[in-house]
Amino acid sequence: MLRFMAWLCLKDDALSGSQMCIITGPRIDLAIALINRMKKLFSNAKGLSVIDTKETVIELNGVKIEAFPSHHLDAMRGLPNVSFILLDEADFFPPG
Repeated sequence: MLRFMAWLCLKDDALSGSQMCIITGPRIDLAIALINRMKKLFSNAKGLSVIDTKETVIELNGVKIEAFPSHHLDAMRGLPNVSFILLDEADFFPPG
């Protein structure tokens, strides 16, 4: 699914200026691990605009991709232009 998200960012400029959100389990290290996996996809790419900011954020072609732990979604509230939301292992989220 991370490759699909990256493809959506890179196929054209239609999503430029938007945000993609990845909701992980309750631990922050899961969010960090997912973003690190996406960063590794492009570690050797030449001529690609990849902005490495925080541990839980990557920017591809003007699209900000950010991972949030499921217990800390307050930061996601109010994002102005969300184009994609991925719920990683949502079956295991606690009720409520």
